[in-house]
Formats: sequence, C-alpha cells, structure tokens
Amino acid sequence: MTKETSAGKTALWIKQVQTEADFRLMCAIESALCRESAGVWQPHVGGLCFDRYLFGSGAADVYNYGKLLYSGDMPIGYALAYAQEGEFVLRLLNAHEDKTHEALNLVCALFDGHEAYTTTVNSSSETLCRALLSQGFIKEGEERYQAVLDLNSREYAAGDSADIIAPLSPDDYAERIRYAALPSGSEVTEEMFYTYLASPAYKLAREYVIRQMSTNAFMGFITWWEDENSHTALLEPIACLPAYRRRGVAARLIDHGLSLLKARGIRYVYVSTSIDHEAAIPLYEKMGFVKSGEAHLYSRRK
Repeated sequence: MTKETSAGKTALWIKQVQTEADFRLMCAIESALCRESAGVWQPHVGGLCFDRYLFGSGAADVYNYGKLLYSGDMPIGYALAYAQEGEFVLRLLNAHEDKTHEALNLVCALFDGHEAYTTTVNSSSETLCRALLSQGFIKEGEERYQAVLDLNSREYAAGDSADIIAPLSPDDYAERIRYAALPSGSEVTEEMFYTYLASPAYKLAREYVIRQMSTNAFMGFITWWEDENSHTALLEPIACLPAYRRRGVAARLIDHGLSLLKARGIRYVYVSTSIDHEAAIPLYEKMGFVKSGEAHLYSRRK
C-alpha cells in the first residue's frame, strides 16, 4: 500500500510489527494514550507486554498480530489483529481520531477471509464506537469489566499481615510458572517465562508473591505494570491458589501493591476482567476501583 494518494495527499497505511523497535513504538503510542486520557480505563503498555510474553504461544507472536498505523511517515496508532481468533484491537492517538473510519477499513481488510470478526470497545471511545456501527458492526453484550482507581482519592496504608508478601525471587519461579494459568487459563512455559524475565518489558513489571508465614506455602501472586511516563499502572494478573481463597489473600496483595504504587508516584491504576467474574469484581470495587464505561462486543459478519 502506498503512502500517497493519487492526489499527492498523505494516506493511511499499515506496517507489520517486525522488529523490537516496532514493538517499542507500539508501546510508546499506548503510553501516550494513557498520558492523554489517564483517568479513563486504557489497555496500557502493561497489557501489551502481558499479551506478548505471558499469554498465547510466546513473544514472537507479536510479529504476527502487531500492526502499526501510519499517516504518511507519522505513526498515529496501532492495531492487534488476531487472525485465528477473528478479533482485533484498534488504537489511535487522540489527535488523529478523524482518521478512525479509514483506519477501521484498513484493519477490517485484514479479515477478508473471515466469515465473522469482533472487537471489544469501551464506551469512552465514542468515535470508534460510532464508526463501528456505521460500518455494519452489531453492538452485542457487555464483555469486560474495566475500572480505574485514582490513588489520590484514598489513603492507603497496608497493614500488618500474618503472611509474607515479597518481590518475586528465583526461589519462586517454579511455582509462579506452575500456577501461571490460574488467572488467564493460558499456560506459561518455562521458555516463555524466562524470555519474559530477560526482556526489556520486565523492567516495567513489579511482581510479588504471598506465602503463608507458618509453613512458607505459596498462596498466590500479583503483577503490576508501571508506566512512569503517564503515571499509570495496570494490575495483570493476580492469582490465589484455590486452597487459600476466601481468606483475604487477594485483598492483601492488592492493598500492599497500591500502597507501594502511590509511594512511587503512580496516579491511576487499571484493572480488567470478564464481566461475569463474580469473585473479582466485588473485590476490585471493595479496594476502591470505579467502573470506567462499558466494554461491549462489536461483531460483523460477511
């Protein structure tokens, strides 16, 4: 696809993510979006890193589903196009929302061989929601619970715990890998985990584990992704082993992390989970998270 129209005007085009520099640019675009609209739920750079390293088949997958959107020589957004699942995500910098229809057409063209494909969009993305409906997508049920916590709105002081909460250490790796599928259902292999540990993305992650003080038993883990550029963080993932549920383990992990994040200058924290996750949503709301818009599924069939 050319970068210029026949009239010589700048056209929108898609570039496949092919290098680490491309991936860093995609993360930079997401970070800029968080900075511009921090008080509204965002997928976050941590979501991109989690998706790449700890979900799916491995880090190289991003070279299949990652796309950069350019207007001429200027990067203005990115897309995630999951061919096998028939799903996509479209993100445009706020200053380029007027190109939403054109960008949507380019992304939809990636699914020409599909009978149907979908995207999940938060109602706060009003321009994209309108574009989807105008281009024949059907708005279906709410898919995700997406919430934001303003750390300036509440004082946090993690209290004493009978358990041990500590940063992830090499002694925890085997159990962290063994139970990685608990929150997401996606297995994490040793190769994936060690690739993640060696990646530049790991510097954004703050991982903690919780152990029973009396027995040193591994009870759960949590990962926070920090973005100093936008003063935001994402909780992804959190897990508590079944034997220790309903004991406040997850609440203690979250409270501990929120206290540390606030001390580090983070302002907004994001969480996302399935809309029917009956255990997680009340917990997040108890911790002070506030639902941010409604994330509906939009589908389109040929």
